[in-house]
Amino acid sequence: MSGQIRRTGFPASGGAGWSSDRTATWRGGGDNAWWHPKALLALDFVNGRAFRCGAEPLLTSALALTRAGNARMLDAQNVWQSFASNLLARIDGIGADLHGAYTNKIRNPRGEGGTAGVIGSGGALPTNWATAGVPSGVNVEFLGAGEESGLAYCDIRFFGTAGATAASNRIIFNDNANATATAGQAWGLDFRAKLIAGTAPGVVARLAAYATGSLLAGANESGAATLDGTVKYLSVRKVLADPTANNVRGSVVVPLMNGVSYDFALRLYAPKIVQLPVLEGPQLVVNGDMAGGLTGWTPTSTASLAVVSGELEITTDGGNKGAQNVDAITTEIGAVYKISGRGRKGTANFQVNWTSPNTALFGPSGSTSNQDFTFYLAASTVGGKLFPFNTGAGVTYFDNFVVRKMTAGYLPVFPIVPAAGAPGDSTRAADVAVAQDFATWVAPVIGAGASALVGGEISHTSDGVARVLFEYSDGSATNVIRGFIGTTNKPCLLIV
Repeated sequence: MSGQIRRTGFPASGGAGWSSDRTATWRGGGDNAWWHPKALLALDFVNGRAFRCGAEPLLTSALALTRAGNARMLDAQNVWQSFASNLLARIDGIGADLHGAYTNKIRNPRGEGGTAGVIGSGGALPTNWATAGVPSGVNVEFLGAGEESGLAYCDIRFFGTAGATAASNRIIFNDNANATATAGQAWGLDFRAKLIAGTAPGVVARLAAYATGSLLAGANESGAATLDGTVKYLSVRKVLADPTANNVRGSVVVPLMNGVSYDFALRLYAPKIVQLPVLEGPQLVVNGDMAGGLTGWTPTSTASLAVVSGELEITTDGGNKGAQNVDAITTEIGAVYKISGRGRKGTANFQVNWTSPNTALFGPSGSTSNQDFTFYLAASTVGGKLFPFNTGAGVTYFDNFVVRKMTAGYLPVFPIVPAAGAPGDSTRAADVAVAQDFATWVAPVIGAGASALVGGEISHTSDGVARVLFEYSDGSATNVIRGFIGTTNKPCLLIV
């Protein structure tokens, strides 16, 4: 999260105490009070201040933060500032960055280990970097590495006349298959780039899945940019669908045209590949659990179908004889879908066939009991049809069909690099922020034999939940003095 958090203890979101833009409405705070008068704790990360129980302590006194390693944040001058372990990444006038953990699977984002010169003629790209798809007649030269505005970079030159069109001429950042991955996962790649010499064609960020050393179809390319002397940010996210995928690789693609002469140099900054959360969309299949018989399904042949005890039974062998759901599934080209369900086939395998985007996919082996199955499909056309059907003698059973669109979650924009001279996986550890003790209860100075109770103001919202304000007791239920806000949102005093 970036920006500021400065209000707590307000009415429930969407209630009468909130404006239409979901900003808490001030209740007597006045123009000069940045914190809400009902708040126990307020934090302003933009201006670096805090409010707690009627006082304004230092922000670091109100919020304890732990983080196992350093963090980076871009300041107003576009310089990447570094913050040491357990130090909040915050810049005046901008705010703070609080994040979960991310590990960069590009082991050499600094571009160390290269040798200046033309590749193949004494020069060498940085360790674990490689070229691919470079056409004949074009040379690649490593110019060197360095640091600019707090960010590590590598300079690479392309020059010569292309002997063929090379749409996928590229520099691969992690040719060592270090980013192990499987179907159903989401991954993201990003880096920054600028032009330092000549005129370059448009460049693209590319994230591709591999099965060991073999490139799989469906590489995502995104963030196309025409480079100039300013730093451009390129990024791409991808959900893996191919069941044979076991790693992902990232690269910058520089398409070249046959017969055209080139001479340009790029500066590439701190690439990273990180695993991302996967977001699942709503269920797209109507009556996927078959509870409504064949409602929502259009059978190709009702003679071969029956719904018995909530299961779809297919009695005709082979072919697309199953139930066909036409209207509920509308695929998007390039999108990945998760298909799951349950089924069994006693004497042979069965299949779930989603035509248009893909051909037949095999379910679990023959079994006398239901088995769960899950597939991931990358749609290649708009619109899809789901055909459950069998492949051998006997009756096939299906149940609990679910189809959901899968998307990759948030890709953090900050760079993640290892220490200089120590290439390897590098992690931006999670921020764990905990509010310091509020000290709501104050221990009074009292004389011998006297007793007193001092309590701070307790914020309460009209949510119908009881809140205990204080309690005196001997540990039993028969000797209690308790002050609380009841479920009717009124102050109460209980004396037993």
